[in-house]
Amino acid sequence: FPVTISPVPNEDQLAISTLFNFIKDFQPDEIIINGDLCDFASISRHVSFHEELVKDDIDMVNYFLDVFREHAGDKCKIHYTLGNHDSRLITFVENNAPQLRGILTLEKSLNLESRGISFLPYAADKMHWITDKLACHHGFNHGTHFCKTTLDKVGVSIIISHTHRFQSFTAPTVGR
Repeated sequence: FPVTISPVPNEDQLAISTLFNFIKDFQPDEIIINGDLCDFASISRHVSFHEELVKDDIDMVNYFLDVFREHAGDKCKIHYTLGNHDSRLITFVENNAPQLRGILTLEKSLNLESRGISFLPYAADKMHWITDKLACHHGFNHGTHFCKTTLDKVGVSIIISHTHRFQSFTAPTVGR
């Protein structure tokens, strides 16, 4: 069974160790990292000053992915879904240094290919299908009823993590 997670860079250490212990004990066949593993606060349009550098984010996430892969084992399929915070690097390069397009990428900076981690871009139409009736996507809606809004838009049962908080919504019949 796939396990879906969405850790943020400054996650509680007890939560991180619990996650790693679970993965090591359960040994899932497939794991979806559902976005926002990188924060990139220093290049966010929402923050006027943040002393953490892009390199700090990348170094921390590389360390996290090393430990993550070690606990998951070589046979586990791991998918990295890009989140809106991760996408800050793409936006920054596009807006400030388009000459680095294709050179400075998250996939390369995080060595995803050498770790055997597949990459799914951040786009409304790019969903990871867990079964033919359940999808996983980082998410794009927010607000009080973000689950209902997402369900109405995509029309299928979906796991999202964009808002970093729990919410659920059910409907009698969904999608296909």
